[in-house]
Amino acid sequence: MKVAKSLCIALAFSFIFSANGFAEKVAFSITGKEDFSFPGRSRKSFTLVPDRDDLTFDMLLEAVKSAAVNLQQNERCDVVEVWITCAKSGDTFSGFNVLALARYCPDGRGHSGSDKWTWEVFVTKNATPDKIKFINALETRYPKFRDMYSKEYNAARTQIAADLGLPPDFRPDIELEEVVSRRSGGV
Repeated sequence: MKVAKSLCIALAFSFIFSANGFAEKVAFSITGKEDFSFPGRSRKSFTLVPDRDDLTFDMLLEAVKSAAVNLQQNERCDVVEVWITCAKSGDTFSGFNVLALARYCPDGRGHSGSDKWTWEVFVTKNATPDKIKFINALETRYPKFRDMYSKEYNAARTQIAADLGLPPDFRPDIELEEVVSRRSGGV
């Protein structure tokens, strides 16, 4: 699968994916931007939220890589991090709602400026529409929720699962798989 076209707009990205002769457009809203630079090293982080819940591994991989390259070029920074999350708010704090993460350092010097890597990419293979619905329901009802190991979380999880018609032991955890370990060169 290849990104046939990408377009960067002030607060959004659109990607057109082509596979098997079909083209699909997916829009991503930029819901967060953070500057974590230090003297001598410009570093920025962006959070993107897709407009749909059924993205494949290949779509997420191509989108996060393309967004990283585009944002790094547009922002003219040394390091860019791009997080794709299924949480409509773009919150990545808990980590269990992150669908993809790319760290891109085109000069090959990593975060610190003295590391030796260009890319680091993680993408989930186990996100499902049910998990994404669950995560968004949890976020809507408990926007300040942070501890997924507390008694409150277990009670909330059981109630939301029942409300969504899911089994009471439903686990919404999304796990990232490392696609590109810290290495130099292309992805």
